[in-house]
Amino acid sequence: MLKKKMLFKKFLTVYMSFVFISTFVFTSPAEIFAAKNPSSVDKDTPTVVNTNPEKDPEDMFMPASSLESIQIINPSSADKFVPTIVSTDSENDAGIFILRSPVESFAANNPLSADKNAPTVVSTDPEKKARDVPVDKSITVSFSENIMAGFNYEKIKVQNPKGEIVNYRINIDDNILIIDQVDNLEPDAKYKVTIPSKAVQDNSGNSLKKSFTFEYTTGSPEQNEEMSSEITNVPAERNTLDLVQVGIKGDGTDEASTLQRALDYARDNAIGTVAFPSGKTILIGSPVTVHKGLIVEGNGCTLKLADNHPNLNCFVYLKEYTQTRQLRVDGNKDNGNTRSQGVRLYSNAIFEDNEVFNVSSYSVFTYKGDNIKIINNIIHDSDQYGIATNGDTGDLSTDITISGNKIYNCKEVGIKIRWCSNSQVTQNTITIPDIPEGSADGICLYSFDGPNSHVDITNNTIKGEGTSGYNLGINSDNEDNEYINISKNKIDDVYRGISINFPGANVTENVINNCAWTGIWLVSNESIVENNILTNSGIMINNKPGYNSSRNLIKGNKINGGNQYWRAKNTGVYIWYATAGNIIEGNEIRVDDYAVKITDEFGLSTGTIVRNNTIYSQTDDVILDLGISTITTNNTIIKS
Repeated sequence: MLKKKMLFKKFLTVYMSFVFISTFVFTSPAEIFAAKNPSSVDKDTPTVVNTNPEKDPEDMFMPASSLESIQIINPSSADKFVPTIVSTDSENDAGIFILRSPVESFAANNPLSADKNAPTVVSTDPEKKARDVPVDKSITVSFSENIMAGFNYEKIKVQNPKGEIVNYRINIDDNILIIDQVDNLEPDAKYKVTIPSKAVQDNSGNSLKKSFTFEYTTGSPEQNEEMSSEITNVPAERNTLDLVQVGIKGDGTDEASTLQRALDYARDNAIGTVAFPSGKTILIGSPVTVHKGLIVEGNGCTLKLADNHPNLNCFVYLKEYTQTRQLRVDGNKDNGNTRSQGVRLYSNAIFEDNEVFNVSSYSVFTYKGDNIKIINNIIHDSDQYGIATNGDTGDLSTDITISGNKIYNCKEVGIKIRWCSNSQVTQNTITIPDIPEGSADGICLYSFDGPNSHVDITNNTIKGEGTSGYNLGINSDNEDNEYINISKNKIDDVYRGISINFPGANVTENVINNCAWTGIWLVSNESIVENNILTNSGIMINNKPGYNSSRNLIKGNKINGGNQYWRAKNTGVYIWYATAGNIIEGNEIRVDDYAVKITDEFGLSTGTIVRNNTIYSQTDDVILDLGISTITTNNTIIKS
């Protein structure tokens, strides 16, 4: 009994202690206390009466003074979202902003979202197994809901009949995946589009579950030609799309997607002209394509490539029948863009009165195109090429006009001609940088990649900034150049003026001054070098392994001062290697050393003809003949 009383006292003591402590320590807010108090008679839970702003408002009005402190917070994570300014109430002196919260982004970051349905493909354009699809058509894939890039986004691909992945660019516009071909596809060919699983996802993070593929076939060359002809018949009077009106700001943010949507809109709505904002700089972090037939009024606006885009194939594509003028293109090569190309032109494009600069690779180049005009542009500060033509085996670029351009500080070649035929390079002004221990060309006929045929290089002005390096006014590489006319060019202060390394060249009426090596260098057969004027610059006929320079005509040239290369110092015409049947005729030569020097240093030259030349000299010994069967006749020597 005593034991029971003692236990009861202990229990009572503990119970009273608990009540006392809870009174001071565990007192909670009324709502929580009532919920835990079994004796409470209030059984009703609180309800929301109203909110300000109201539930699910589309727009929210708020004073500008409060803007910086506004945040929308996802309670399930640490993510915070800043509202977007949609518009302003200009009539309110207090500065009222209309704000829209990023509801979709909020939902995407909310793991408690009730959306468990993955996006599915609703339709494609072109349709599955479609035929006669234009070679430049953009591919669109429509999904059941808005999408964003997923884990396998980079694995989306378009393949040609050989299974090779073609060059393309991908964008997303709400629920539509857009695939733009960078290069025109081949006609009459089947292409396969693959969108792998997890390539896209919805705003709640649900990914595409299964890989989706479809095929289509491009149209015939005749059908594509019909489409091109339709573009040419567009009326001259067409409306203009002002890029400012569609949201282009030039505020230093990446606006590539906005710009591309505007260009796509112009294409889809038969708008003829796109006007860029005057004097603005538009930053782009991905390539943009100006679609077939569009006119671009640049108005001095600058398209600038964003930082750190190495090896970008190109960032401005000007498709067939486009016209672009007064646009500035900045390759931003000093900020990580080490191999990015600038502007690519397609058939019938006109690129006129623009400026392209700071490009690390090709500044402006044609791509398997015909009838392209590159006129009156300023192109400068490239780590490689100013202007270049491009084609393919059996598919040369034809009817290319490169005229009136000013090119300077392009560290490899000002104008590079390759895979080119029936074209003109004329009235360009090129300044070649002095590259110590290196080389740079004003104009280069580059046929290692592909041949050149029927190209006129005329009336260009080329000047070197120094001769500490190996700079060449007009250069060529090998015998895959044919029917090349080089005439009426003015070349000053370079290492070599004109270098011919192919047969059948026509080099006439050029003015060449002060070349550190020679004015005209021939490794050629059956070329004509006629009526050129050379000062402190002579002519050399040379050789290369397996190739004898033979049957060339050196006629009617005026040479004053001769070659400057030490082996041929002050010599007018210098035959250095073994040659055969060259003719030196009717030239006027004023030099301090030999007017004509035929050496035996690298083999004997045979059958050289030296006739009807007028030679001004202080001595009678004006021709050095160390060759075989040389014919010297009817030359006039005037003591000076």
